[in-house]
Amino acid sequence: MLNVQAQTLRRSVHGFLATLPVPQAVQADLRNPSANDGEIGFTHKWLVHGDAVNGLEASVRDYEDVIEFGLLERNGESAIPVLQAILVLENDESELNCMSEPTPSLNFDEYVTAEQRAGLDRALTQFASILAGEEINAPTTGA
Repeated sequence: MLNVQAQTLRRSVHGFLATLPVPQAVQADLRNPSANDGEIGFTHKWLVHGDAVNGLEASVRDYEDVIEFGLLERNGESAIPVLQAILVLENDESELNCMSEPTPSLNFDEYVTAEQRAGLDRALTQFASILAGEEINAPTTGA
């Protein structure tokens, strides 16, 4: 069972995500995550824009001690991981793995606590910005 610090981090992530333009079913699970037989466990995917072949898909998942959120851009047969964040909740320090193909500064691993969460805040802010319609950073290429 997760301690108070890990539960505080979970509530903080849920609270932030619940303020975003997400489908109503996502809002419901974020606001009352233990409604499913007393256990945390939900997965949601939805199209932000476009369709399943050419579009941006968002996802949010919380199962047991892992929270994931991400954005996947599809362009025909190719798929670009715009942002994928995986937060493994631990009693002392939680571990965050973040990756992004178009935004290299979002490729990192970091330990997170309720007090030290700069990387988590960057990942959440990027997720929110893209959901709000801001342009996805283009990958940089060498000359």
